[in-house]
Amino acid sequence: MAAMLARHLPSLADRVPARELSDEEVREAAKTEPALRDAALRGQIPMISNDKARRVLGWQPRPVETTITDTADNLIKHGLVTP
Repeated sequence: MAAMLARHLPSLADRVPARELSDEEVREAAKTEPALRDAALRGQIPMISNDKARRVLGWQPRPVETTITDTADNLIKHGLVTP
């Protein structure tokens, strides 16, 4: 994600953390961050599938990079992140 944002917003690249957390850091962060709890407890990142939405609804997700960069642009546009 950091690499995508750095390519899209090079002037802000130094503000995006670009390292992975160690297992110990994930376990520590999981104490206060519910989204990390499963990863910490099982030692793996849970796999999430959108197969049913594709199959039943005919949904086609946007490319990951487009979604991430559009989100960053909107956060800046709405003043939630300052350049």
